[in-house]
Amino acid sequence: MKISKPIKFKEKSWGHEVWIHNSDKYCGKILVIEARKSSSLHYHKLKDETFYIQEGKILVKVILKDNIEKEFEMNKGDVLDIPKGTKHQFIGIAEKSEIFEVSTEHFDDDSIYV
Repeated sequence: MKISKPIKFKEKSWGHEVWIHNSDKYCGKILVIEARKSSSLHYHKLKDETFYIQEGKILVKVILKDNIEKEFEMNKGDVLDIPKGTKHQFIGIAEKSEIFEVSTEHFDDDSIYV
């Protein structure tokens, strides 16, 4: 057991990611999304994800397997599970939104951009 620092800081066009942990057991990240910025529409072949809104407000777009598009407004305290294969995108509504992501292991080549 040891106290450590985040393992990675990754700048994005929509804000940034702070990687807390990534192993074969799980991955933990904090996503910071700026107002009126959006992530790319994407999905994962392997990764299941759970998102907890720590601060702010976001719009989540998902495209279900039957190609039906849904939008959800998420506020502080809300949780959303995204199973592998589900196309999804985040759009910042509040000035700054923080999302805690818990998922299965992250692989860079597992993100498929649409």
